[in-house]
Amino acid sequence: AAAAAAAAAVGSASAFDDDADAIDDDDDVDVDDAAGETRGGANPAPKAQMITTACWLTMKEVSLTIGELARGVPVDDETLLDPAALKACGEHLLHVLLSMKHNGAIEKTRVGLVCFGERLLRSSNPELSALPSDWLATLFNRLTSPEQGIGDLIRRSAGLPFGFTAVFLAEPAGVPRKLLHGAMARLLDIALGEYLFALYKT
Repeated sequence: AAAAAAAAAVGSASAFDDDADAIDDDDDVDVDDAAGETRGGANPAPKAQMITTACWLTMKEVSLTIGELARGVPVDDETLLDPAALKACGEHLLHVLLSMKHNGAIEKTRVGLVCFGERLLRSSNPELSALPSDWLATLFNRLTSPEQGIGDLIRRSAGLPFGFTAVFLAEPAGVPRKLLHGAMARLLDIALGEYLFALYKT
């Protein structure tokens, strides 16, 4: 029942194009502010701050570019992108989600991963259509890693929830959401196990 409710919630999510425009970037550093530009163009900010801001913006644009490539390039045409290149793109997006500490960059990466996963799940190549399932396996491995510490906690929210929702939203509408139902069942089992463990300790 919980998995069915989650499926209904995912099914009612807004379009991915709107998602990209509606992202809350209140954490982002304004480029002009970071550059220290006043109306007179004076008082440049420290170079380190400008470089850091440029890095955030670059990571966000790379993630969105991968999503746009997935929309515009036929994924089954190996003359343009072979399966190894597509797999590397997915691994890059997951790496960004699980390592970045910038809310705006994580959000944009989720949008790119949704677009990318959509195209892969529609591929006639079994090797490509199985990649989103591989992403879920990576996310679960990270979620259940026994060696997680304070360094794995990311400001405001971790990339893990964004990774899971990206895969769920990538599943085509109107067909059984196998990835969602399978993942939700496992997530509920993990949550129940953690609850019982905490209950036993008390």
